[in-house]
Amino acid sequence: MSRRHILLSCILCLPLPYAYGQKQYAFEVASIKPPSPGSVHQANFHVTPEELRLDSSTLSSLIVMTYGLRLDTQIENLPDWARTTVYVVEAKADEQTVAEAKGLSNEERTRITQAEIQNLLAERFHLQVSHTNKVLPVYALTIAKGGRKLKPAPEENPTTGQSPGSSPVAQESHAMIGFGKMDVTNGTMAMFVSQLSVMRETDGRMVIDKTGLTGHYDWGLRWSWDSVRDPGQPSLFTALQEQLGLKLEPDKAAVDVVVINHVEKPTEN
Repeated sequence: MSRRHILLSCILCLPLPYAYGQKQYAFEVASIKPPSPGSVHQANFHVTPEELRLDSSTLSSLIVMTYGLRLDTQIENLPDWARTTVYVVEAKADEQTVAEAKGLSNEERTRITQAEIQNLLAERFHLQVSHTNKVLPVYALTIAKGGRKLKPAPEENPTTGQSPGSSPVAQESHAMIGFGKMDVTNGTMAMFVSQLSVMRETDGRMVIDKTGLTGHYDWGLRWSWDSVRDPGQPSLFTALQEQLGLKLEPDKAAVDVVVINHVEKPTEN
């Protein structure tokens, strides 16, 4: 499991080069190559405006990352090799970008990183995309009968040294996810639906938040990841209701879709 998502009448074509705000951002140097022969594929990654290091990445996962998607099912017209071929990606920004990124908010840093990776994909994979919205099957996360059982996050987090009365919004969120196990501190429903969307139990469907819960919460969840090896635990759907007072219901919703207009295998370094 990874730790690591109304029909529009028009399609927005993304301009090149890509920019955030009034400035164009691109990595100064970059390397995209296959893993060394015999190496073990590991999902190690480091993604910041200053540096990008991915030890085992497919083009589809890069597209998901840079366009703010949740699932590769939100990508259309992608060739098979783009979902299966693994690359080692290393890139560094210039000194000016490194200096500018210091002190920015996480959201601003993310936008710069996305612009850099979009430029990288355009240059090395000759990637050209367009955006549209499509109504697709999803799961809606709702509050189950009997009400939620989530525990509100305390306003003081000893691990951050913040004083009592500080807003939990400013504190970091932490998630530990394993096979049939999830423990979250200071999490939000936006975080939760992102986690649920990539689980095998939701079968490639995006999960959208319809709980109406806007606070920060702590929760633990246990379910049967393998009914043969762990028959004593409930299914994910049952565990959500029994342990958290939440429910997953089949639904349909407009989902952002990236359409691949042109792509090639990466050029030589």
